[in-house]
Amino acid sequence: MSTMWGLTARGICEYDGKILLLKIRSKSAHDAGKWEIPGGKVKKCEYFDEGLKREYLEETGLEVDVVSLYNVVRKDYTACKTKEEVKSIQLIMKVTCNSDEVVISEEHDDYGWFTLDEINEMISKDMLTPPAVNAFCKNEIRTATIDDLDDINNLERICFPENEAASFESFKERLNHFPNHFWLLYEENVLVSLIDGLCTNIEDLSDEMFDNAEMHDENGDWQMILGVCTHPDYRNRGYSSMLMNHVIDECRLQNRCGIVLTCKESLLSFYKKLGFVDEGLSDSDHGGVSWNQMRLEF
Repeated sequence: MSTMWGLTARGICEYDGKILLLKIRSKSAHDAGKWEIPGGKVKKCEYFDEGLKREYLEETGLEVDVVSLYNVVRKDYTACKTKEEVKSIQLIMKVTCNSDEVVISEEHDDYGWFTLDEINEMISKDMLTPPAVNAFCKNEIRTATIDDLDDINNLERICFPENEAASFESFKERLNHFPNHFWLLYEENVLVSLIDGLCTNIEDLSDEMFDNAEMHDENGDWQMILGVCTHPDYRNRGYSSMLMNHVIDECRLQNRCGIVLTCKESLLSFYKKLGFVDEGLSDSDHGGVSWNQMRLEF
């Protein structure tokens, strides 16, 4: 299956202290019924600001001026007709308009002008598309240092029961051996999502890997994922997908053969959407729990 990159431009338009959002039509193949920032795909040989003005006029009837760059986010999806994997880079711009009289196109069912407080409430209720959530919630993804140990340990304690959570000493050992294989997503200095794991030439994940950081081989073919967690207060905002897609890209650049992780049955569909294949029950009984092994092969 081929992969293509796309460019999308969207505009945050504020009028009388409120921001315009559009509700995607209920029959849409992607994000049906969710609210998004107006904008769309930039055509070939088209300047992105001109593309944004064109899309805004088509979707809202408003003529806008592009003021500044606000954020850059990414959305991955499968094209309905061609079945190609699309990685969409989305430029989020600040724009201005001279009216709040909106005429929506057939792509949307409704529109609304919302305050930032109202938008944050909508985010908490999973009413916005992932790119819109990421646009309004500015964040940072980076690898770890030993100074992050307390934040990492605290997030693990929040997300997992005691029998499944890695210990403080285990994290300390991992950070001493492979800090560059901890990926942290921060929002306004709060650690909201975390992925970590070692590299190895062993093809299947074993319980020994959770407690023996010395098994890490920086030149190993496979990236094993030992932990994926997102703070409960920040779930349903697309953060886990965003961070995992970042890890996938990093592993491709590192020329790994792929990524292996284990998960509970309730999360199989989440990882399948990211391209992982379910290999059935794992030999792992980490924490006294049954796990399925998932593999993403490059």
